[in-house]
Amino acid sequence: MREIKFRIWNNEKMSSWEDLLKHSRNFTHFDNLIGHFNNPDVAILMQYTGLKDKNGKEIYEGDILESERENACQWVVVWFNGWYLDRYVNGKRDETVGKYGFRTDLKIIGNIYENPELIKQ
Repeated sequence: MREIKFRIWNNEKMSSWEDLLKHSRNFTHFDNLIGHFNNPDVAILMQYTGLKDKNGKEIYEGDILESERENACQWVVVWFNGWYLDRYVNGKRDETVGKYGFRTDLKIIGNIYENPELIKQ
């Protein structure tokens, strides 16, 4: 069973699951909390995939992954009926690798909110 966790981008900074739980005291139901933070005008909620990169760092939706073998490629973690990876080659979307195509050589180099420039042009 995979651990259910989130992180939050509030258009200025990334906050952790623990920060989300601290704010939960202000809401009567967890669904209200999730709805509040998943409003793009307020913040964007990203779910943990249950996987870790080659360095043991937790992989979340919106993370940009890179392989040491292929320096022209990055992958962006997307949540859609479970997660999958969008592949970008030299900054252009190439193909969907698929949720069962996770590679163990990938490492997180940033995320699409704090580091959009990392998708190589």
